[in-house]
Amino acid sequence: MGAGASALPQTEQDRLKQQEQELADKIGISKLNVEKQQVFKQQVEEVYAAHGGNAIFSESAERQAEIWAQVEKATAQKFKELGFEEEFTHSGDHTPTNEFRKRRLSYSIEHSTIEHAQHLASIMQANEPTKGSGDARRPSLNFRSPPLQPNRGGTTQGGHTETNVLLSRSGSNRRLKLKPSLHNMADHVQSTDDPPFDENTLGTYSHHGIEPKYIGEGFTCKINQDRGCVVHPYANCNQSSLFCVFDGHGEHGEDVSEFAVESIVEKLENDTDLVNAPEKSLTKAFLNTNDDLTKSDIDSYFSGTTAVVIYQQKNMLYAANAGDSRAVLCQHDPITNTISALPLTIDHNPDAPGERERITAAGGFVSDPPGEGLSARVWLDRNMTRVGLAMARSIGDNAVKKVGVIAEPEVRKHLISENDLFMILASDGVWEFISSQEAVQLVYDSLQQTKSASAACKLLIERSIQCWKDNEGDYRDDITALVMRLKRYD
Repeated sequence: MGAGASALPQTEQDRLKQQEQELADKIGISKLNVEKQQVFKQQVEEVYAAHGGNAIFSESAERQAEIWAQVEKATAQKFKELGFEEEFTHSGDHTPTNEFRKRRLSYSIEHSTIEHAQHLASIMQANEPTKGSGDARRPSLNFRSPPLQPNRGGTTQGGHTETNVLLSRSGSNRRLKLKPSLHNMADHVQSTDDPPFDENTLGTYSHHGIEPKYIGEGFTCKINQDRGCVVHPYANCNQSSLFCVFDGHGEHGEDVSEFAVESIVEKLENDTDLVNAPEKSLTKAFLNTNDDLTKSDIDSYFSGTTAVVIYQQKNMLYAANAGDSRAVLCQHDPITNTISALPLTIDHNPDAPGERERITAAGGFVSDPPGEGLSARVWLDRNMTRVGLAMARSIGDNAVKKVGVIAEPEVRKHLISENDLFMILASDGVWEFISSQEAVQLVYDSLQQTKSASAACKLLIERSIQCWKDNEGDYRDDITALVMRLKRYD
């Protein structure tokens, strides 16, 4: 047990002790003497740290055969160096796997840690909601993938799921929300009102992720924590629209992203500064949403969401971003007849210029990416045992707000020209293996053939799914994208 565990309720202490014992049994250290157990634990920590994880991570990664093979080899070598007469052997079963898949999660460790338990215990002991809690939680929009929840039952044999375009519960024909569905390739769900854009103009699509945790003969589908929204007309202007994508992460990520999509849409529309000072208005909406989330009864200590929001005011795009979801624009060069990707947002990775310095100055620690294509991470300690968030800005994630992870968005603006064809907003499930240029080229080629933004968006998601399968096997993040054709207003 870690320091301060005595402050926990007895039932929580018992649960943690049971987890520790189960972990010890799984990795076989209970058969070793104390000195050899220490050597083994040190090798676990060193090997997992080299792969972007840590000792706490070992329980959730027990099936990662390659990693355990490295631990065993390192331990056997250490036993030999220390002159132990008995050679180290490990009788635990290995389940083959291709990659250390957990490395791509927004959080690199499972947060059933003592610090989180103490946080929850303090709430229970005070017999009150999270600090500063206000009214009860907002009503759920209920657009997650309902039956299939990680660690809560349900399996799939690899079924395909689609996000449908669903009108808001108010029945207004100006608002679309992304609704993860479990129907195979279902048609778009629409009310009796016409949606604000037709399928040739706007395409939206979301696909749930898959966890490599096996139940029976299948593998579990994770809750789709992505959210999205399109509103048109917006803020009482027929030439204004709002486009949003949110990528939740952590245990309650779907609650945080759901809260954020409601809050930001409402705050922006009610802000009198939106028309004359949109950059200021967008920044306020992000920060105030984060504050309101902290005051709500949603546990956002180890849960949060990215946010990419584009407010179109006639021919001007205002792009606000916090995290690693991304918005890009496709520009056509009429002279060379080529297209190029123009970034509307910049990913907020922890090791990005300015981000690392802010986090370090606030007392946090940023670990470098453990490999090509992987992310730097934010930690509360240099030993990399507490948190491990893969982004420098987000809404929520209260555990790392004290070390420089901020909710303040970076806001950019872009004047739409005749050569601007369309824009893509997507969660990092798309950008993990597909570059911005590859994405706009794929969508452009599809639009040339089908003229349908909906079909192009669907193709982008399908390509992303295949990339995940090729690179990560059974593990896949949630994948959400929005494709919107652009036009200039006269």
